[in-house]
Amino acid sequence: MEQQPCEGSVEDNRSTQIFRITHFFIETMRTTQSRYFMRTTQVHCALFSVIISLLFSSVTVAQWREIQVPEPGRFAGELFSANTRLFYAGSQGLLLSRNAGLNWSPASGMEMITVKKILVSPNGELLAVGTRRISISNGFVTIDELYQSIDSGNVWRRIEDNLPQTGDTASRSIEDVAIHQGKLIVSFESSINPASRGVYRSDNNGRTWSKTHQSTFLNPPQKLVSIDSVLVCSSINEIWFSKNIGETWSQSAIADIRFPEGGAAFVVKSFAKQGTVIFAATSDGLFRSENGGESWQRADNRLPRQRNVDTRDVETCLAVQGRVFAVVNNNNSLSQHQGVMFMGNTNTPNPEWVDINDGMPANPVVLYLASHEGFLYASVQQSPRRLWRRSLSELIGTTSVRNNSPSEASQNALISSFSVFPMPAAEELRIEMHLKKASILTLMLFDIKGRTIESLSSTLSVPQGTSLVAVPISNLSNGIYFCAIEAEGNRIVRSIVVSK
Repeated sequence: MEQQPCEGSVEDNRSTQIFRITHFFIETMRTTQSRYFMRTTQVHCALFSVIISLLFSSVTVAQWREIQVPEPGRFAGELFSANTRLFYAGSQGLLLSRNAGLNWSPASGMEMITVKKILVSPNGELLAVGTRRISISNGFVTIDELYQSIDSGNVWRRIEDNLPQTGDTASRSIEDVAIHQGKLIVSFESSINPASRGVYRSDNNGRTWSKTHQSTFLNPPQKLVSIDSVLVCSSINEIWFSKNIGETWSQSAIADIRFPEGGAAFVVKSFAKQGTVIFAATSDGLFRSENGGESWQRADNRLPRQRNVDTRDVETCLAVQGRVFAVVNNNNSLSQHQGVMFMGNTNTPNPEWVDINDGMPANPVVLYLASHEGFLYASVQQSPRRLWRRSLSELIGTTSVRNNSPSEASQNALISSFSVFPMPAAEELRIEMHLKKASILTLMLFDIKGRTIESLSSTLSVPQGTSLVAVPISNLSNGIYFCAIEAEGNRIVRSIVVSK
């Protein structure tokens, strides 16, 4: 049976090569009668070890790797991906990268501006919300303004808008910006005129704005997200939704809120969406909505929480290719665990979460996440401020297969995704796959010598769609293994690491 090579990370392809060479070497030892292979068992083992050592010497360990950012400033910078550019918004200005974060250059017109949000506007230009800090006699005020770039973020200019002004004596805050049904939407707050707070809409790319009807919320509007025909806006202790571009608003039903200890408010820190599902990272955990924000349920029952306290502080969340990443930044003195967490499938209401902090410092204080050109990025508030990057293929797995003929293409199309996690694994290995149709699969585990682990290999009847299989591995010794699935004459292999 010929094994089909898979597209994906270098680690995936090398795993396949190791698997093939392992089998070739073993078969050669069994069948060859030459004195080079049959002299002693010690020679066999020594030669085998050399081959494996040479192969693995070039394999990169799957983990986070630090990226150098020039002059990152006092605070961790927020991250944005737009128009093939990656942006890092430090406190000293805006940096952009054209090569996935390997090199950075400053954006003109954003010097000393702290950027809060970047997105692609309806006309294809880039739009940003930036904060200017102005000194006054008794301190300073912050003024949020809109900026525009027509050259993919190299040069920016301020947009003269008609949003309520405060001059240079009071703060003006554009809390968030979104695109909804081809229109720009902002959530706005003014420190000197509470009546002006609300959600505003622009039909001409941000030059003129009108306040949506009945959007004078009791509390300041904050984060925005658009999904299909519904616009969702958070406020302190509340989430609202509108089905008519903000003309009228209804309050969402949020199940099982446990307000943070000490009387702190329930605050949505970020939204993420995957298909028709919305996720909300809040000061009281992670919530999800499957009906356009009308109602919300917890999605964090298995996330780490503060010791002896039934709360979780989820700093941000990000949805990528059917997965959700969430950052848990509980108080260091109370937290059982914190950092970046990984969820297997967005369609699972209450999944298990897996720690993916390999390569980062202990208990990283991650503030921002972004996905860009096949990588996951994390901005960490540590001394010094750091930016980290990790290949998404390490976490999500390869979702496409290289085919050599039409018949092979039709066969491989059966399995649209196949991933194994956590990595490394200790007690249990979880295997997630998505099938285009129900099928009978063969699941096999091999050790590094190519020997099948019969007790953990089986034939499975797998339904159409996404399935999750748990394999107990507590009896396996530490080391490198291979997990393979076969379906309709094709095999896909993943390398796994067992470490206890």
